[in-house]
Amino acid sequence: MKIKNYLLGAAVAGSVMLSNTALAVDGYKGLKFGMSTQEVLDQRLCSFESDGIDENGIEAFYCDDFNFGSEITDAAAYFINGKFLRFGILGSMDRAEGLMNGLTAKYGSPSSMSTQEEFQAVDSLPDRSAYIAFDQETVVLKVESDVNFNQSVLLIYTDTDFDKMLLDSQANAMSSDL
Repeated sequence: MKIKNYLLGAAVAGSVMLSNTALAVDGYKGLKFGMSTQEVLDQRLCSFESDGIDENGIEAFYCDDFNFGSEITDAAAYFINGKFLRFGILGSMDRAEGLMNGLTAKYGSPSSMSTQEEFQAVDSLPDRSAYIAFDQETVVLKVESDVNFNQSVLLIYTDTDFDKMLLDSQANAMSSDL
């Protein structure tokens, strides 16, 4: 799937802006953080296919037939040590403002966001990104432009333990080589 590298990159890069907090979302709809891989797949939200486990210890499952807001799009579920910890949904740029308004209505004021200049750069420069985060950084709407000025929107739901588990997994993977 053409978007899987983007989704994985955004999922790992998104961990830079996501903090570990006490009160936050606990998943996406019927998918609860901490579920096993099989429990998530059994929900049959789409035709997930595994991409294996990467060097960061993240196991990713992608699909291109996820129903989101009456549109079919790409989605990805991320697991560390067999636990579901992140869900990403690719949205269309023309719906970004509606997504932002819907997230604000559901989660309240943003907990953090990029500067206005960073948002403007996405419209005018290649390889730029900006974000708006909600619910103590566990729900992030990220907009990006690539080298060809193509723009995309990614909605990311993340467990508060994602960063810690990612760092632990990375440390464990390297421990025998140090």
